[in-house]
Amino acid sequence: MRNLKMLVYAATCILLMASTALAQQKVEIVFWHWWSGDNEVLLQEVIDRFEEDYPWIDIIPQQQSWTNRPDRVMMAMISATGPDVLMTAREELTNLALQGLIVPLTELVEENGLDLDIFYPQELAGLYWQGELYALPMASGGATDNTFYYNKRLFREAGLDPNRPPETWEALREAHRKLTITDGRELVQIGIDPLWGYNTIGEMFPSWLASNNTTLLDAEGRKVVFHEEGRGLETLNYIVQLYDDALGAPMVQQFMHAAFEQNRFFTEDMAMCLYHSGFSKNIWDLFPKLDFGIGVRPYNSDNPGAAPAGTISRGWGNTIPYYVSPEKYQAAYLFIEWLAAALDGGSWFVRQQGRPSPVIEHNEHPQYYNVNPYWDYVKFAMETSIPVAIPPINQRLMELVTTMVGHVRMGFTNPTAAQEQAVEQMQLLLDEYWNSLW
Repeated sequence: MRNLKMLVYAATCILLMASTALAQQKVEIVFWHWWSGDNEVLLQEVIDRFEEDYPWIDIIPQQQSWTNRPDRVMMAMISATGPDVLMTAREELTNLALQGLIVPLTELVEENGLDLDIFYPQELAGLYWQGELYALPMASGGATDNTFYYNKRLFREAGLDPNRPPETWEALREAHRKLTITDGRELVQIGIDPLWGYNTIGEMFPSWLASNNTTLLDAEGRKVVFHEEGRGLETLNYIVQLYDDALGAPMVQQFMHAAFEQNRFFTEDMAMCLYHSGFSKNIWDLFPKLDFGIGVRPYNSDNPGAAPAGTISRGWGNTIPYYVSPEKYQAAYLFIEWLAAALDGGSWFVRQQGRPSPVIEHNEHPQYYNVNPYWDYVKFAMETSIPVAIPPINQRLMELVTTMVGHVRMGFTNPTAAQEQAVEQMQLLLDEYWNSLW
């Protein structure tokens, strides 16, 4: 089935090259996306600009619900009832590619002359499967949890330099202790919740690993490696220390949950956090008087090989499903390229959000510097984000990581035993998966 789909795809590319007239016929492209509110308005502007440049292509955007998203996407792909262009999460891309439900873009990129060197290489790395490029990035996946935010007023009150965010694990812990205020057995203010942020607990832990110069899996996604050389235990123990410095994880969890829908950083009850690169715009829009600064994720200076780093495990790319009719391939690709590489297209879209573009040069746009005095830190966070292997069974692996970190954090299991169990179970899953392909 997969070979047949690949043959159809190759034949289509040849047909498109041979027939310019066919490509210029009016084509409608249905685009499934998950942008809402102001972002949907921005997206429509991007689409309008695209259609001005490509009047023979009509884009039909269809906003989708987040409810049961993975199942709905998979059902639409298998039944061939989905869109012509699919906004695809990085964590689902390899599974769609493995099943032959999306087509490679490699040849289309080459035929259209797109220079992939314009992108951060780490932005593209997670969009390949078995040597083929399956998507181009839209919103960047970098700097999603290694942009460091801190409250300058609280720093001053604690006797800390408001213009010098902590750069190392040691400095972060020292600041955390000074910024955490208790009243008996109650938290009044916390320095940082190390596992609170834009990503899930399972996704936050690999970024802490990255700042300790290791990764969850090897580059091929075949072997669990985070426990080697004691790096995993170092990282787990450091996270536990931060919680213990704030009366323990149960008290921190109670403190964070007591805020209900309020963000503790917004209410100035939490002095520091690790969040995505567009968080600064949220602060300025919602709390313009909040005095904050930006840095990058602190690293373990006791590890000679460690440096500031985070991981690219999230973010979006756009893909073409296998069932798209031949006359639509080129039009679909042009729209995907516009969303990824056009200064007035996808890059304009993320620029209005205050988020970096996956295109290196576009992050030098003066608009960024005009609205964000800390933009150089955001660029550095992009540059130091590293890609991580995302095998098709990644969701199951993340469930094991979440269980391990969660149990250690809450004191249910000691770090050594929890790590040993997680490593064993994760490797078993990986071995079963890779062996099933042969």
